[in-house]
Amino acid sequence: MKLPDDMLTEIERLGEARGSIEWIAREEGLDFARFFLKGLTEASQLFDKWYPNLQDFSQTKRAATPIPRNDHFTANDVLARRILEPKIAPSERVPQRGNCCAAFFTAPLAVLPLVMNEWPSEYRNAVFLTPDELREWNSQYDEPEDARWWYCFQNWDVDFDPPSDSFWLEHSEYVIPAHARSAIATWGLSWGSLAGGVKAELWSIENGTEQLMGLLGDATF
Repeated sequence: MKLPDDMLTEIERLGEARGSIEWIAREEGLDFARFFLKGLTEASQLFDKWYPNLQDFSQTKRAATPIPRNDHFTANDVLARRILEPKIAPSERVPQRGNCCAAFFTAPLAVLPLVMNEWPSEYRNAVFLTPDELREWNSQYDEPEDARWWYCFQNWDVDFDPPSDSFWLEHSEYVIPAHARSAIATWGLSWGSLAGGVKAELWSIENGTEQLMGLLGDATF
């Protein structure tokens, strides 16, 4: 199906795949394809509004809290890197569509360089934050919950000494050895409210050495 010129112009501006919109038009009709494209336009407007602020936020955070040198890593930094590094390179790449989509990558501060090395140029609008920084950004983002997504997320984290009422431990049957610490490693991705997934593992840590206890959860949504 040939799309009208105004739709073709907007598809090119957004950097969307023309073939995908043409397929929607063939399968669902031109009106639905125009409605779908309208949603992408609305998302791009939010991107134009918020992405400059997000860039400023990210740059301010790194200026205030630079990534530490290797010789300044804490014991938890070293453990987090050892636990998470094998999960970074093999991870599924979070989808990023068009010109107007920000890609949030979050990991502990000492782990961020490992993520940056794996995603050097695949994402034109990438930002790298710690989990706490992402929570701070979310507290400042005041669009309605049902606002269009102009972003996607990919995250890696380790929660050391998690509380016993942690969501991930609800049905766990693993027993952490006496005198050992526990840690929960999580990693996942999302590109929509119902698109993505997350995994979690339980680790035992004793005398500075980590041991995998097993998988706590593997959710796809």
